[in-house]
Amino acid sequence: MLRKRLMRERTARPLGRTSTQHRHAEIALENGSALCIGEITSGVTLQNKLNLHASSIRGLKTEILAYRQEPGGKRSLLTPLGLLALNQQLEEKVRQRTLELEIANARLKELTQAKESLMHMIVHDMKNPLTAMLATLSLFERNSFGLDTPIWDLLLGALRNGKKLLDMANDILGISRMRSTEFALKRKRTDLVALLQECLTLMSKTTSSKKLTFVFKPVCPELFLSLDGEIMERVVNNLLSNAIKYAPENSRITLEMTRREDAVLVHVSNQGSPIPRALHEKIFELFTRIHPTDAQLSGTGIGLNFCKLAVEAHAGNIGVTSPLPGLPYGACFTLNLPFRT
Repeated sequence: MLRKRLMRERTARPLGRTSTQHRHAEIALENGSALCIGEITSGVTLQNKLNLHASSIRGLKTEILAYRQEPGGKRSLLTPLGLLALNQQLEEKVRQRTLELEIANARLKELTQAKESLMHMIVHDMKNPLTAMLATLSLFERNSFGLDTPIWDLLLGALRNGKKLLDMANDILGISRMRSTEFALKRKRTDLVALLQECLTLMSKTTSSKKLTFVFKPVCPELFLSLDGEIMERVVNNLLSNAIKYAPENSRITLEMTRREDAVLVHVSNQGSPIPRALHEKIFELFTRIHPTDAQLSGTGIGLNFCKLAVEAHAGNIGVTSPLPGLPYGACFTLNLPFRT
């Protein structure tokens, strides 16, 4: 086959001809340095990268001659059978390369699946002792059992960090499941307003040290959607957790709903430092942190990727606006959840 690359097109006046100019075109072939040289009457273009035959083009007779470059600079004429053999050789090479790529891709897929299965197994096994530890520590949430205040505070701190670790493990397992072809949402009729209110109430109890103000703006008293309630609750908790983490002291966290004709929007915003515009898309990728240069703010870059996969599984989408409109600070994450009948 021709490589379809024009090497040289020149104008010449053949011997014995004075009134009509001809053009000689040379094309590099795939095999060696073979050339395709043709005489084409002036005014006829090289159609389809010289995909020409000995046939009539616009009523003009055209003849294509193919040569093979031999050692020493000599050229030998390629017959139609020679061109056919060359074409078959090239097609066979393409088939071989395609097969090699398919084998390599299959192997890469197997290795990726093995890696994800191993990660899933490790994280799943970590959850059992972690859950047992948290069950013990949770006994100290409402009762100090006569312990000194500093010791009690340490136990409560261990409980909070243990819960964060458990949430991280759940996010990793959730991402692994949602990437699986066997994943399916457990949808049921869910009051989104009640779900959001419960998430905000629980999260507000964990941030007394920052003295934050929490504002909830529902679009209506109740709004039922077909959702996987457990997954959506984790999505909202992740967004609220991020909003709290990056919020300055004595600032406001807002959870707001707006409604469109075909969807409901959930907005989670804070008044913290703006997110660089270059990260507005990238932060939803796995292991990308919102503020990677701030060493004081811990993060793994897992939660937002989980949120993205979970919302897309509900046929929705998620995005960020930062800074807040008309302000030099803040960030607002928005979930777009379509109504499902």
